Amino acid sequence: ENWEEIVKKANNSELPVSLLDPMAGTFGFYSMLRNFMGTERLSYMFFDDPKLIHDSLDMLTEYALNAFKKVLNDVHLDYYILHEDMCYKAGPLVSPEIFKEFFMPRYRVFIDYLKTGGVKHIMMDTDGNFSKLLPLFVDAGIDSISPCECAADMDVVALRKEYPTLGLMGGIDKRAVAKGGKEMEDELRYKIGKIIDKGRYIPMIDHSIPPDISLECFENYLELKRKCLEHV
Repeated sequence: ENWEEIVKKANNSELPVSLLDPMAGTFGFYSMLRNFMGTERLSYMFFDDPKLIHDSLDMLTEYALNAFKKVLNDVHLDYYILHEDMCYKAGPLVSPEIFKEFFMPRYRVFIDYLKTGGVKHIMMDTDGNFSKLLPLFVDAGIDSISPCECAADMDVVALRKEYPTLGLMGGIDKRAVAKGGKEMEDELRYKIGKIIDKGRYIPMIDHSIPPDISLECFENYLELKRKCLEHV
């Protein structure tokens, strides 16, 4: 009912504007199928009933293009986060071959639609080790990735070296932050010092803040991060 007010506020905002709430978990193709079927059943269905998966993905693509049309027409958007979580600690939950067959065609249509509609940055949000899928993400039009989990061997320093223009968010080892002291300081100074001056990096804890990080420890982390960034 107050759409015009929302549009005016978004278009006049000095802050980055996103399509959908990034903290609530946004739309993604794999994540939607997994929500429908569960991880194990979906893993079988790529082989047992590929037609159903293709039909479902076509439906999701058509749905997204129609659902986002009015927003793209009315609002200047800075970024969109594809929420997929299609990897775990040891690697992806789908093979590169499955990604190419089932997801790549829909990614191309969807991402082209967003960019044609003025969305500047397309970010992939996936946990775990995404190294085998990253070249395909980039080829599909993804230009940023998060959260770069250290426990899954996703090192932002190595990623920056291999992909100089890829936007990175996260990458600060939550385990080092939980320990505090010198280990936390070494982690922050190393990651920030190595790549922050190259741009396109937002240093953050690599995913949710676990309960073993106390409030005091988190406050110390924020203060130290500020000091590190002041010298950039």
